[in-house]
Formats: sequence, C-alpha cells, structure tokens
Amino acid sequence: MVKVFSPGQPHGRWATCLSVCLALVLTFALLAPGRVLAQPPSSTKPAAAKQDIGAGKATAKAKGEADAAKDEGGADEPQTKVEKKADDQPPAEPPPDPSQTQKVSPVEIFKDPNAEALLDVKKYNPIRSVRMMPGDVEAVKVTAGNPNAAVDTTVIRRMVDGMVAQLTNTKNIQALIDPPPNMPAGSPTMRAIEEATRNLLEPIYMARAAQNTRFLTEYNRILLRSLQPLLKHHLVPRVQAMIVLGQSGNPEALKLFLDEIRNPRQTLWVKLWAIRGITNIKQNPSARLSAAQEIEAARVVAAQLDEKTKDMPWPLQLRALEALSSLRQGYIPAAPKNAEMAVAAMRILADPKARTEVRAEAARALGMMQITTAVPDYNSPLVAYAAAQLAAWVGDQIVASYSADKGTPLNATKAEYLTALLVGPVYQAFEGQAGVRESGLLHGNATTVRSDIQKVADQIKPVAKAALELIRAPKGQLKARRADLAARVEALKDFLAKNVPTNRHLVPDDDGFLEDAGSQAGAPAEPGAAKVAGATGGK
Repeated sequence: MVKVFSPGQPHGRWATCLSVCLALVLTFALLAPGRVLAQPPSSTKPAAAKQDIGAGKATAKAKGEADAAKDEGGADEPQTKVEKKADDQPPAEPPPDPSQTQKVSPVEIFKDPNAEALLDVKKYNPIRSVRMMPGDVEAVKVTAGNPNAAVDTTVIRRMVDGMVAQLTNTKNIQALIDPPPNMPAGSPTMRAIEEATRNLLEPIYMARAAQNTRFLTEYNRILLRSLQPLLKHHLVPRVQAMIVLGQSGNPEALKLFLDEIRNPRQTLWVKLWAIRGITNIKQNPSARLSAAQEIEAARVVAAQLDEKTKDMPWPLQLRALEALSSLRQGYIPAAPKNAEMAVAAMRILADPKARTEVRAEAARALGMMQITTAVPDYNSPLVAYAAAQLAAWVGDQIVASYSADKGTPLNATKAEYLTALLVGPVYQAFEGQAGVRESGLLHGNATTVRSDIQKVADQIKPVAKAALELIRAPKGQLKARRADLAARVEALKDFLAKNVPTNRHLVPDDDGFLEDAGSQAGAPAEPGAAKVAGATGGK
C-alpha cells in the first residue's frame, strides 16, 4: 500500500464547520442556547494505488471465547442452581460493542490501474537541483509569515527545487513504499517524502494567515513552474505535487488542474487533488476567475460524474460535487436546455445506491447552482423531493443506530455523522450558505414554485430537530427521543408517498429520475450495528 501525505481535508465543509451547525440550530430553533453539535469524524486522506477509509471490522473476541467454552463444556450438561436462577430473571440488555458504537465507515480499497502502472521506481530518474543552502527552508518560512520582509525569489526557488529533488529521490520513494527490513522506522530516508511535502505546504499556510499576498504570488508562481514536471513522474511525487498545488489556491494553476482532470492516463488521486484545487481557488478571497473559466471548470468537473464514470471512487465524486457547489454553474450558456452540470449532480442525488454523504453533497450542489430562466422548465421541486427522500433515508439510519427497547446507542458515532449531513448539506440545499447571494432552493430564481419547495423543507426540519435532540439526549431520555425521531421520519415518508412528483425530469430532455419515487424513503432501516454509514450501496 502506498502512503500519501496530505493535509487531511474534510469530506465536506459540514464536517468541521461548527459555526454553520450552530447557526442552523438557531434557525430551526431546535435546541436550547449553548448546546453544540458534536463534530463528525474528519476526512480520510486520499491514498494512491489503494485507499483505506474508516475503521476496519472488529472481531467479537469475548463472544468467541464464550462459545468455545460452551462447546468444551458440552451443551447437554445440567445447569447449576446459579444458572437456573439467572434464567428466571429477564435477560439483561448486553452492553453495546465499543467497536460498533464508534464505527462510521468500513475499510474500502480502491484500485486504480493508472496508479499501479506508476509504481516501478526504476522507470524514473530523480530531478536534481542546485544544492540547497543551510537555512533555506527556515528562511522561506520566516519570509512567508512576515508581510514586511523582502521576498528573495532566489532562495524560494532554491528551496522549492530542493524539495522537488527530495520528492523524486528514488531511495526516498523506495523507503516509503517498500522500506528495507533493516531500515529504522525513524530513518530520515523514510521521512523524506513527508518532510518535503510539509516544507512545501507550510509557507502557503503561514503566508495566508499573515495575509502576505506578495510572498504568495511569487511562491505560487515558483511552485507551478517547479512541480508541474512531477505530474509525469512516479506515483508518489506526482500525488504529493498535486496536493501542494491543490492547496495553493492559485488561479494561475486552473489550466493545469483542468488538463490533469481531462487526462485519461492520469491517476485518480491526482485528479482528486486537482478538483480540490479548483474548490480552493473559489474559496481564496484574493483569487478571481472569469465567468468563462468557471463554466469550463464546472463542465470538466461534471464530466467526472458522467454515467460512464459512475463507478469511480466515492471520495473523487465527493470532491467533484464540492467543486460544483463552489463554482455554482449549473448549465453551459451555449446549451442551457441541457443543464449539463445540474443533471450530473441530480443523477447522484437520485441514486439510492450512491454513498450517503455523496448524495448529500449533490443536494447542496444543486441548491447552490444559479439556474436562471435561460433553462426552460427546470424542475426545482424534483430536487427538493429527492433531497427529502435522502433525509428520510438518513433519519431511518439514525433511528436504527439506537436500540428499540431502551434507546441504548448501538452506533452513536454513526448517528452523529448522519445528523451532521441533515444539518449541513441537506439543510444548505434549501437555505443556502450565509453570505452567498441567492443560494439555496428557497432563495434562487424558482419564484413560481417556492411554496412547493417550502412545503418539503418544512417536512425535513422536524426530522433534523428530532435527530439533534436524540444525539444529545441524556441516557434517561434516549428511548423517548428515538421514538420521536421515528415518528417524524414516518411523517416525512407519508408526505413523500402522497406527493410523488408527476414530472420526474429535471429538464425536459433528460432520462428522468426517481423511477421508484417513494419506495426509497419507505425502505426499512438497517440494524444500527449491522451496517455502517457509507457502506456499499449508500448505507
């Protein structure tokens, strides 16, 4: 397995944006003041040839030992008096397995043929550079953090090229992917790739924190020039190079990002960080893209969600939808009736087999897209209905994360994680984001159908309220809170069953969505400990 060192970006902005969650609580008037939403688990880092996501399955050791003891003792042996007395009492509820109550996602492995073809170190030569001077790394970091310091491009170039040499050194790469058995774990050679990546990233963060735009301009220009050759190198340096470029938020790197996303021979993990780079450009307050650039970027990103690529790893789908949320482009002006980008997101939202958090991000993306009257007969209520189906599904899974008899948590972490989806991207699909003009289905251009969308939103709010109250409830109130959430979910499903859309097309010429409208929302929930959030099939 190839290690990749990344800054650990979250799966979605909902995962770490506590202020958004608090604002939502106030908007919904869901909780008393002062209570804070528990933070969902942070993002999994993208891997190269293979990707592990979440926690692995745990073995029930205690149960196995008990079964083995029973087998050894024999099933036909008479019971002791103590055992008979125990049988006379009602069985106590077994304590939940900690491995289940803290599990959100199973281990997943993604294989990329393009990545596997790039693992032979012998095929690549190191990129050598002028020898770095002692103190170059520290000098660059000091300059980055001080807006008043003179920017020495010679030192910056020497440091960056030195890190390029370190990233492409075949001994460093080999030590990372297949270290010799006698090499100490703390060997500088084994840490070289991580160190080089960190040294390239830290000046970006330091300059950004200090608002040192003069340094960032020069540093980003040198990074773009020096790291671009690595994107045709060994798997490890090409992924690390794109992580650094993606984190730079440099609008001058947009063409490079789009070229690599289009490149059919490029590994998926390089594409993932190129897509993340587009999002970072949009989130960079000092960066500006033209309308033509944003439309082209959205078109290229949406192509990654095409039907032909629907089996791509879900982290890449998620990043693509995050980028569409930031770009806010739902159609190409030259062909508005196709609503190309909106249809790509709708295909994910309406797919019950898609990953749950990916569907939630698709809902947010559709709510953020600026769809004007140039798109004829755009069906905004269909988006609202599909988002409500997702909310009902998520609500069922939260209910199933607590036992029916006493409300004991079976998977509390999963429940918090899923609740964050309700109060994050699903909520923002309707209400938009603070400070973002005309964002959300209720605040866009769908004026003639706003009342229909509002009715759907009003059905989702009680589910989100009950979910929040359940995950925060003290032990003595868990059963009642679980019952309340179950009732709210049933009410939502009943509403969906009675209001199935007659028009299941987002735009007139698409293939249609929600062929099984209503059945998804009414599907039975799984036992909380049997499956986990994000398992195959969107569970």
